[in-house]
Amino acid sequence: MSRGSGGGYDRHITIFSPEEYAFKAVKAAGVTSIGVRGKDSVCVVTQKKVPDKLLDPSSITHLFAVTKYLGLVATGTTADARTLVQQARNEAAEFRHKYGYEMPADTLARWIADKSQVYTQHAYMRPLGVVAMVLGIDDEVGPQLFKCDPAGHFFGHKATSAGLKEQEAINFLEKKMKNDPAFTYEETVQTAISALQSVLQEDLKANEIEVGVVVKGNPIFRALSTDEIDEHLTAITAGATDFSSVAEVSWFPVVSIEEMRTEGESRDDHVVVSDRLIFAYYVTGHGFGHATRVTEVVRHLILAGHVVHVVTGAPDFVFTTEIQSPRLILRKVLLDCGAVQADALTVDRLASLEKYSETAVAPRDSILETEVQWLHSIKADLVVSDVVPVACRAAADAGIRSVCVTNFSWDFIYAEYVMAAGYHHRSIVWQGIGSSIVISPCPFCPLTLGQYYQNSGISSHWLEGTRFFTALLVEPNSSSDIYLKFCLFQLIIAEDYSHCEFLIRLPGYCPMPAFRDVIDVPLVVRRLHKPRKEVRKELGIAEDVKLVILNFGGQPAGWKLKEESLPSGWLCLVAARILQDTAIGKNYASDKLSGARRLRDAIVLGYQLQRVPGRDISIPEWYANAESEFGLRTGTQNAETNQSSVFENSYIQDFDILHGDLLGLSDTMSFLKSLAELNTLSDSGKNAEKRQMRERMAAANLFNWQEDIIVARAPGRLDVVGGIADYSGSLVLQMPIREACHVAVQMIHPSKQRLWKHAQARRQGSTPVLQIVSYGSELSNRGPTFDMDISDFMDGEEPMAYEKAKVYFAQDPSQKWAAYVAGTILVLMKELGVRFENSISMLVSSAVPEGKGVSSSASVEVASMSAIAAAHGIDISPRDLALLCQKVENHVVGAPCGVMDQMTSACGEANKLLAMVCQPAEVLGLVDIPSHIKFWGIDSGLRHSVGGADYGSVRIGAFMGREIIKSTASAKLCKFLSIANGTHTDELEEDSLEPLEAEKSLDYLCNLSPHRYEALYAKILPQSMLGDTFLEKYTDHNDPVTIIDRKRNYGVKAAAKHPIYENFRVKAFKALLTSAASDDQLTALGELMYQCHYSYSACGLGSDGTDKLVQLVQETEHSKPSKSGDGTLYGAKITGGGSGGTISVVGRNCLRSSQQIFQARFMKEQLTHLIFIFQIQQRYKAATGYLPVVFEGSSPGAGKFGHLRIRRRLSHKQ
Repeated sequence: MSRGSGGGYDRHITIFSPEEYAFKAVKAAGVTSIGVRGKDSVCVVTQKKVPDKLLDPSSITHLFAVTKYLGLVATGTTADARTLVQQARNEAAEFRHKYGYEMPADTLARWIADKSQVYTQHAYMRPLGVVAMVLGIDDEVGPQLFKCDPAGHFFGHKATSAGLKEQEAINFLEKKMKNDPAFTYEETVQTAISALQSVLQEDLKANEIEVGVVVKGNPIFRALSTDEIDEHLTAITAGATDFSSVAEVSWFPVVSIEEMRTEGESRDDHVVVSDRLIFAYYVTGHGFGHATRVTEVVRHLILAGHVVHVVTGAPDFVFTTEIQSPRLILRKVLLDCGAVQADALTVDRLASLEKYSETAVAPRDSILETEVQWLHSIKADLVVSDVVPVACRAAADAGIRSVCVTNFSWDFIYAEYVMAAGYHHRSIVWQGIGSSIVISPCPFCPLTLGQYYQNSGISSHWLEGTRFFTALLVEPNSSSDIYLKFCLFQLIIAEDYSHCEFLIRLPGYCPMPAFRDVIDVPLVVRRLHKPRKEVRKELGIAEDVKLVILNFGGQPAGWKLKEESLPSGWLCLVAARILQDTAIGKNYASDKLSGARRLRDAIVLGYQLQRVPGRDISIPEWYANAESEFGLRTGTQNAETNQSSVFENSYIQDFDILHGDLLGLSDTMSFLKSLAELNTLSDSGKNAEKRQMRERMAAANLFNWQEDIIVARAPGRLDVVGGIADYSGSLVLQMPIREACHVAVQMIHPSKQRLWKHAQARRQGSTPVLQIVSYGSELSNRGPTFDMDISDFMDGEEPMAYEKAKVYFAQDPSQKWAAYVAGTILVLMKELGVRFENSISMLVSSAVPEGKGVSSSASVEVASMSAIAAAHGIDISPRDLALLCQKVENHVVGAPCGVMDQMTSACGEANKLLAMVCQPAEVLGLVDIPSHIKFWGIDSGLRHSVGGADYGSVRIGAFMGREIIKSTASAKLCKFLSIANGTHTDELEEDSLEPLEAEKSLDYLCNLSPHRYEALYAKILPQSMLGDTFLEKYTDHNDPVTIIDRKRNYGVKAAAKHPIYENFRVKAFKALLTSAASDDQLTALGELMYQCHYSYSACGLGSDGTDKLVQLVQETEHSKPSKSGDGTLYGAKITGGGSGGTISVVGRNCLRSSQQIFQARFMKEQLTHLIFIFQIQQRYKAATGYLPVVFEGSSPGAGKFGHLRIRRRLSHKQ
């Protein structure tokens, strides 16, 4: 193969090559080109790469003159470019001969586009792997710049880019051109060059780029010489001074203080690195060391042309001595006192506690409100903190990105006291951000910190959700209170730090696991003011004396390092670019995942905190879970290993489990095994057999096996009682079933993601991509894969509307399923403000069968969102996660379901019923299933869908009924008030005021008791009502997730009556579960289920299949074998949304009950002959031809399972 043929692009017409391959070939060339149009000129800049030292550099070019006045820069395959240019020259010559004047730039661009488009339609030549920029001067229009791509598109541009870094360059140019500047010739050239330097992140040399220009007045296209290019490069970097000789390390181009003082604002017009940005820089009030460190960073930000607001308690001279610029604005506010020190090395902990409470905790709410308003008022682009905790939280509340710059954090400083004091006040487990502090006043009664304060009568203010205390309104009155207060403050600080995007970590750092990610940088060193000799002369120190300078603040005057502590002959003297790019949207992803860095820091921190006098050294649980990450052992292991752990190890030998617990779940073990087999399948290449399903092949190329993977699990649910009454506010009892959905997620930098070929061809730049594989597609006639650019979720600066997303996912029926998975990403973006800058790969494997009425959709949503949240580092409570998943189903999928499915999948526990009042989602707790009672689910084989018309029409009918009841109650109340003079005493007694007041504003039908319904409303509710009639009279049914069809007739009375009675039945059911065990108990439970079933049918939500199954349960219940001994099955009902799906069955927890459900059994009688007894499964199959699936058993919900963080154990070969 010759040089230059490694682009991977087809060279034979027998191979079909769509234009996507041509775009890929352009990027594969590894060259970036940029074009900029000024007011009187056009400039194009491209890289010049010489791949071999033996090549003549003059023979390599991407710049071509098509005519004397038209230039072209070709990005892509060189051979294709030369072919295109030669054909363009011929066309231009023919044009000049035919028409007598030069071909205009727009005409040439149109010809190139037309030719490219033809190649996409015919097989005789593949599309050219070239993007061409055409530049020229039009006598009437002026400077012109066009870009033509392999698909046949061509557009005029003010500025554009092509090639490997196209998107990054366009982002840069959009900011430069947003005010439509009229660039001069010099500015045009320098803007194009600086854009290329910016995206390549390197200082270019004149021989590394080619520059082509056309200028009005002399419109001949020409390429600039290396000398001319060098002049422009020098102009771009004019004023820069190299301080490398004094070992200064900074993040921005260094400019001397004298230049800044003299030039001041005059530099603004020449800043080409970026548009002016506004930084809010918060500085801790602890000493001057932080302030002087910040001064150097601020100086470089101002030199780069930005505005910096410094929030500090330090004196002005600390900053103004070094910086004199109108772009430095000081704001004297103290938001962080740090620690109170008795001396340089001793922290006065009690004084620190009191000072921090006074400065930052007591006024926290007002501080946050003030800072948010101020940040909005200055229009800050980025918040920087060194290292004020509340600044990060204020930035998050203001919707502004934030970073921290430091080598230690205050949560670490306080941690030492927490651990030392903890020896006297029971144990504290510090697990980093997002964890709970667990206090154990009694070894057998662990309490959360909030519970401890409640129980001890200490007043506190608890924030909603997972946030921690924000104010402690009492003075500490005991050592325990002081200890707990330190725990609280440490958590508040760490939680605040977690809002920052990443930490710029300086050398000499302590562990700081609160931060999500870190970037390590060298020391910040201030400029050299005086040479070495001058300093020694001023201090009276001879040249031959060896000198050490101790630069450590907080030392008392006259403090000296003792001579015996110094080497002989030594003297000691005691002396009292990342931010910018983050603000404009660049990502600085660390090479290693942030979790590994945080884990490393947490391990070191845990070790240090454990070394407290009088305390036994022990390894925290989170350290033990992470031992695989570092190849460490936790000490002597217990020699006894139970059978479950042996079985578990046999399934996880392919992975290191860095976080989480399998909980002995065999389906999770099997899922991990299937993941391991994917790696083998991927490695097998051509040896993979054809029998491998298409989805397995897609999954095999989904993950980067060298990076971590998050696994989440969420079970389906069996609707024991409650069902469709959930949307009417009923109490429901739900059981998580054994079958569950597993989702594996890998969140990874776009450059490391393994992309499918078509996604590679579509991808522009480093755009994050979402790829999903879903197993089981062959069972439900849907596509196995889905992919999209994550940026497609955005509509401008905001996430797309739900209605638009619903249309997006519904446009291809075979991929509509992806709404359940990808919709979780959109909901997190819209509801929590999350932004995803990394690519996401997802594998969905669900054992919860679809269309059976056991919440397959909810399990997929809950598992998907759990995995994504864990991968992104978001801590969401199970209840909140369930509510977010309901939004996915209601607004993205478009199914008007209640919330009980998602709640059970997220909050349920094995062998317990989740009791929840759906108003909208109040979890009452868990109800233990008595040991003598068991629930089963039996599938009818008829597909159930909450998105179906029957379910939606019944829901609409129920909401219609509620509005009619409210209207009736309001009318009766008005009538009552009009007769309040006592003229109708009988009616006054019947319609008392208080119930009518409540019913007039009835939020949920289930808040209406059955006796009130029968007494006042049963007779006035119509059996059915036309949609148009209802809307004319009542205007709206006030259900946000359904729409009334004016031409449709809706059943009202049965739909409204069902939830009112169902709520009563469920309450009775719950009470019976806690009653004494007896046959009467089981009979009553069964009767309630039968009543529910027939109420479904009255609403129109029954089905022949479910009716048949319930009939078979009744026949079994009343059969002679059941009556001759203890009964086994006692009741059954249709579940969920009805219209098919699964029935739930209640019975005695014994072997004979299961035998009566499953296919068949042989019963040995006294006469020793065998009687073959057909059971429910077999009898249903005989009647319908379908053998029903039986759901038996229970498993924990997603909240109880948590998540696994796993990493593939790669062999040496791999």
